Amino acid sequence: MVGKQRSFKKRSEYLLSQGIVSQSLHDDLNWVWDIRNNMHLFLLDVREYENQYNASSHVRCANAFKELIKTLNEKGRINAN
Repeated sequence: MVGKQRSFKKRSEYLLSQGIVSQSLHDDLNWVWDIRNNMHLFLLDVREYENQYNASSHVRCANAFKELIKTLNEKGRINAN
């Protein structure tokens, strides 16, 4: 069951275990999630673009998103029991 009680990482693990996403995409999605959860704008001591959010990170995030959309479109509806 994938519902409101499940964490993002459990959901991404489900996608991996069911062969819906590749190990690489799984890893990138979890990386994006970790980056997102570890960024607290009110705690920044330097400008946002001077920290771990850089051009390379932006490209990695965008590529992971594009790959997720492509994969989900190819796989069709996911039935999570």
